[in-house]
Amino acid sequence: MNQSPDVLVIGGGITGCGIARELAYRGVSVLVIDKGDLGSGTSSVSSKLVHGGIRYLEHGAFRLVADACRERYWLTQTAPHLVRPQSFVLPVYQDDLRPKWMIRLGIMAYEWASLGYRIGQNYMISVADALRQVPLLNPTGLVGAAHYVDGIMDDARLVIEVAMHAVTLGAEFYPYTPMIDCQRHTSGYRVTVKRLDETVCEVTPRFVVNASGPWVDGVARQITGEVSGLLRPTKGVHLVTRPLGTDTGLLMNGRDGRVMFMVPKPGYCVVGTTDTPVETSIDDRSVTPREVAYLIEAVHRTLSIRLDACDIYGVFAGFRPLAQSSATTPAAISRDQSIVSHGPYAASIFGGKYTTFRLMAEDMAKHVMGRLGRRFDGSTRNLLIPPSMAPSLTEWDAFTDYTITHEFATQLDDVMRRRSHLWFSPDNGNGVLPIVADTMAGRLGWTAIERDRQVSAYRLAQAKMQQVIGLGRAEATV
Repeated sequence: MNQSPDVLVIGGGITGCGIARELAYRGVSVLVIDKGDLGSGTSSVSSKLVHGGIRYLEHGAFRLVADACRERYWLTQTAPHLVRPQSFVLPVYQDDLRPKWMIRLGIMAYEWASLGYRIGQNYMISVADALRQVPLLNPTGLVGAAHYVDGIMDDARLVIEVAMHAVTLGAEFYPYTPMIDCQRHTSGYRVTVKRLDETVCEVTPRFVVNASGPWVDGVARQITGEVSGLLRPTKGVHLVTRPLGTDTGLLMNGRDGRVMFMVPKPGYCVVGTTDTPVETSIDDRSVTPREVAYLIEAVHRTLSIRLDACDIYGVFAGFRPLAQSSATTPAAISRDQSIVSHGPYAASIFGGKYTTFRLMAEDMAKHVMGRLGRRFDGSTRNLLIPPSMAPSLTEWDAFTDYTITHEFATQLDDVMRRRSHLWFSPDNGNGVLPIVADTMAGRLGWTAIERDRQVSAYRLAQAKMQQVIGLGRAEATV
């Protein structure tokens, strides 16, 4: 570990990893720490969309949408193995809060926002065309539809591969390394961290970047010694279901008019998301049966099917690190990014969207390099993100070994939930769980007790999740 880097980045989500890549690309020495796995906080529990944000247009966020459309285009060019275009249908029903004329204007605005950076065509379609593209679409009251194209991604792997690229440029990453103390001194900070092996180290960076997502307020308090109140986080819950009979994505309306997505993926489908105030600890990402029921009801309202418990493979939640706002509803809170300076040697970054992570990282890198008296040159907008060379997912022992050696994996959850899609499979990965656990135990020197502890924790989390799904389905009213 470089204990005297130019920059210490606290937070190994997509923003922190992107900042590390921007800085390392420009010759700045950078160290990234996270109290958990890379991407484990929010960046691996997104809607799996790289999108312009069509729903933000009704809140007047045209600049945000235009920025996101450009970044969406560049990601399809620089990481085509992880980000690809995806067609969506937006059905319009007779009793919708947004009539067909409003949807038509929204589609036209989306076209304008993506001019020069379009990844597909956006236009209105007939009821017949909508039913051809999404055969299970509920035809009752359907009066029209729109077709548009956004991007879908493997969010967890994008975090890992951005980090891997940053490593090739000189950055260092230490997951499971929380900051336990932070003291200001005359030319920077003294930051005490605890490594995974329980050793304590002192790091003396010239500049500290707080990119800790939903934990920004807590980390800012450690840096400044003051209560910050920077965030107004919201909670997003998703279902993972069996494939729902179409390769076309779908926009759906919740019972309260909230826009949600059905995103098809190989072997499963992601349905979400909710958008509610965070009413628990930021470390508590548990899902309630009512949240599950809300998403099931949206599927039942929009598709001519009924989801049984066996049709739902899983559920997950994350917190959006949105900026403090006077908006009256969570959906109206701005998704713009914010950079707040904490004096000459530290700053926090929050807000924004996953899609615009590179732009956020670039802006923070400009800020940091200005503070360091370094010149900021060039852009990474067309800098390729090299694909991982991990073995086939059918070779689980070789794959697991690779993730340990090259992809920062140190815990069973790292492989089961984020380096692979095992958590989203019909059996939640139970079929290969022993292989992965045995490989990790042998490679990392776990005792039999530690190996069994991690397996038991994984299975307990799975059992709790399935219980919530069963209760949510029983509560669904549509």
